[in-house]
Amino acid sequence: MLVPGLVGRVPTAVLAALMILAGLSAIDVREVRSIWRTGGAARWSGLRVTPGMAAVLGIRPALGRSFTSEDAARNAPVMMVGYERWKRDFGGDVSLVGRTLAFFDSKLYTVIGILPPGLAFPVARPPGTGGFGSGVEPGIQDFWLPMNEEAGGTMLGRLRPEATFAEARA
Repeated sequence: MLVPGLVGRVPTAVLAALMILAGLSAIDVREVRSIWRTGGAARWSGLRVTPGMAAVLGIRPALGRSFTSEDAARNAPVMMVGYERWKRDFGGDVSLVGRTLAFFDSKLYTVIGILPPGLAFPVARPPGTGGFGSGVEPGIQDFWLPMNEEAGGTMLGRLRPEATFAEARA
């Protein structure tokens, strides 16, 4: 199946790859230091992700909601907090969703959701040494921020159920 409007502007190999994917999303790095803790700042490590990331990973928030395209398009000051950070620093208080957190960059972020427990993502550094995507820290993240879908980043995809890994590698 060809996608109208893309033929002639996107290489055939890219179109073929898109046809076997159920979803495509991107990640990028962001690190901030919080100022909300009494007694000092705590280092938080997190990612910027495009709105489709939860669907690509096949996850649902433990509480609240995921990012929308509107969040990313308007660069909304919203965030999802990691489950482990939520439990450790907030005692699992469900009222964190809807509250605003302040960071050293003077930006306020409204918590819209809590990531699922044990989400160690990404699980490993992208292939290669240095260069594009090499700054992403693997493991459990303290937060996610929305990223505009045109911003680039390290791309991740989920195969359609009927697609094979061999087709993806072709």
